[in-house]
Amino acid sequence: MNKAPISKEKAVASGQADEFWLACLAQQPAAQSNAGTEAVVPDKRTPLPQDIPYQAALIDQGMRYNAWKIRDMSIGGAFLEMDVTQLQDGAIVEFYLQYNRGGRVVRHQFPAKIIRIQLNGLALRFGYFDEQVRSELISLLYSR
Repeated sequence: MNKAPISKEKAVASGQADEFWLACLAQQPAAQSNAGTEAVVPDKRTPLPQDIPYQAALIDQGMRYNAWKIRDMSIGGAFLEMDVTQLQDGAIVEFYLQYNRGGRVVRHQFPAKIIRIQLNGLALRFGYFDEQVRSELISLLYSR
């Protein structure tokens, strides 16, 4: 029997935030296509364009951890070079990304799961984000 979807606010208030984010991760399609664009395979990792300054961070239990560098990123996840001493493998976190594009500041924040921790950083699998964010990330990553 399927449970009815629960809102983010209700999940957090009832102490079910981890279950909510895991459900979001499980429901995200591996690849989708938008009208007029080809499907993007989430595992095709690419470095961010060098000419676009960005800030990236993780938010875990109210604490912000700044990334030194995004080594590579795809529509499905990223590898961040950063201090990992306070973070745990398997944690559900918020991924924050800010960059300048076309004369405007673009900010995104959405759920992610830490799927691997190494000495120099960690790998993330992104959770749910809407079509507008998806379209902007595709443009950032794959339009050169």
